[in-house]
Amino acid sequence: MVKIGIIGCGGMGNMHSQACLATPQAELTALADEFTEKAQELAQKTGCGWSGTPDELLQRDDVESVMICTPTPTHHPLAMKALTAGKHVFLEKPLARYLVFADELVKEAERTNRFNQVGHVLRFWPEYTVLKEAVSGNRWGNLINLKMHRVCAQPGWSTTNWYIDPAQSGGAALDLHLHDTDMVHYLLGIPKAVFSEGVNDRTGWRQITTQYLFDGGPAVYAEGTWYDAEKYGFCMSYVAAFENGVLDYNSSRKPSLLFYPLKGEIVEPALPETPQSEKVEGINISDLGGYLLQDRYFIECIDKNVAPDRATFAHGRDALKTVEAEIRSAETRKIVEV
Repeated sequence: MVKIGIIGCGGMGNMHSQACLATPQAELTALADEFTEKAQELAQKTGCGWSGTPDELLQRDDVESVMICTPTPTHHPLAMKALTAGKHVFLEKPLARYLVFADELVKEAERTNRFNQVGHVLRFWPEYTVLKEAVSGNRWGNLINLKMHRVCAQPGWSTTNWYIDPAQSGGAALDLHLHDTDMVHYLLGIPKAVFSEGVNDRTGWRQITTQYLFDGGPAVYAEGTWYDAEKYGFCMSYVAAFENGVLDYNSSRKPSLLFYPLKGEIVEPALPETPQSEKVEGINISDLGGYLLQDRYFIECIDKNVAPDRATFAHGRDALKTVEAEIRSAETRKIVEV
């Protein structure tokens, strides 16, 4: 059993706690939050104990791995403390607010030889796994064009409303769009350069659209937007044009994933096996989606003593580096090398 502590008991902490409870190899042993009442509330919901502060949780002998689900500015200091304390670390994305801090985390994880993973969950999301396998396996021929979108209402649910402070969150570019940038890396590698445009206001880069430039590669674009409309629903989507057809995903549509061949009927591709059929008391497995697959991967790696390699701190650092290049491109309206 892998003994896990969670730091940060808001929306993401709650999500990860449910994934831990639904993972046979996991034992959720401790919870902590800057706001004690949040930790107490989640402890009551999960039946888990809670610690007074994150620092106290990190000193516990019954915690061998931590999941850090706190606001972005706290990622670097908390993860550094956790690694120094000898804990394996899962850290929600972005890895850090600034690249210099991300570099420090990568180096500290190497120095302490602790397992590490960052929450780039699209690498585990079933519909994106189909895309990854299609690109890597040449399932429908070469990829010609890829357009990705990730949009939602401007976040307003945090306790201190830190999302709308660009110095803390980095705006939609860093908090939202970063997911698609990382997915571009996962599919095709790091681009040679980027060209970006967007909207920069009091919340930071609330909208950014990027073209990722590859030598001899496909045409690749991604958009991330926070709309200033509180009822606007979340949607992630992509359209991938291959030599032999088009793969189209939209999270707001049923069925969400469709393949359009050059000729003939539209096909609904089979998704990778997921644990949705499992029954865990008090938990709707299907609601956890790729988060459960992501967390189970990390926990199973620790249980088997095999270093995770699917979404490491280094991958998180690389995604942050590319997004910072995108922001410089949007500021200057010029192509920027990554």
